Amino acid sequence: MKNLSSLILVVLAISVLFVSAGCSSAGKAEEDIQNYVSSLYPGWTIQGEPQVMHYDSDGDGYVSVDVRIKSDSTGEEKMLALSCTKLGSLDSGCKARVGGMSQN
Repeated sequence: MKNLSSLILVVLAISVLFVSAGCSSAGKAEEDIQNYVSSLYPGWTIQGEPQVMHYDSDGDGYVSVDVRIKSDSTGEEKMLALSCTKLGSLDSGCKARVGGMSQN
């Protein structure tokens, strides 16, 4: 019985680790999104909350992100489909996603 309790505790701890790692990836992605937009779209502002996938579904080191931006001067709006590096990746930053795939 004690072994079963220990096993359950270990499984629970590992689950919490994976969930918190996913949330950290989203936080890192949001920082990278801001850097991407300010570098490539000066004079544009992020509108609302970026939609960040909280885990790397295909194992490529990137999480998918959709973000809406608005021009400060014209009011024009655009939706950007990005791939941003997840926490723990050797790379950093975001890149455009084309047709559901990342553009290199």
